[in-house]
Amino acid sequence: MARIRVARAGDADEIARVHWDSWETTYRGVLPDEVLDERTVEVRRAFWEQLLSDEATVSGVLVSCSEEGAIEGFVACGRERSGTLGAEGEVYAIYVRREWQGRGYGRGLMAAAAGWLRETGCSSLGLWVLAANPAVKFYERIGGRVIARRMELFGGQEFEELAMGWDRIDHLRP
Repeated sequence: MARIRVARAGDADEIARVHWDSWETTYRGVLPDEVLDERTVEVRRAFWEQLLSDEATVSGVLVSCSEEGAIEGFVACGRERSGTLGAEGEVYAIYVRREWQGRGYGRGLMAAAAGWLRETGCSSLGLWVLAANPAVKFYERIGGRVIARRMELFGGQEFEELAMGWDRIDHLRP
């Protein structure tokens, strides 16, 4: 089974590759090509290098590793940022390589994020997800419900995003 640990600065490249790969396999053909083409592995690597070099944010980034030690998924979480989710904690991003989906990596990462958020004093959890993302069904299976909707611009086109929420972190079903 996967091992979950706090991310380290040296993980930026692998996290960037998972991030890029997940967007390619999930959103190619859904979002405009230019949006995906702008989000290269190099751009994502620079983002993750900066984020993981900041001691204040790195503890909220958890990675899921295969038995061989390769990072196959990650979750980034912390305090709710916008005030629009009606939750104390937020999952900012969670991605698992397509070939590893359905093997418990996502459930493990969500449970780890919930545990981390609980330890930092959060009792509720929310996240934003594109409505066209198949992961919406995953969030519903683990107890999330749609609590809000908004439109977001990508490449000059509007796409619906859903806010998924858990009134109590303990209601998340890993």
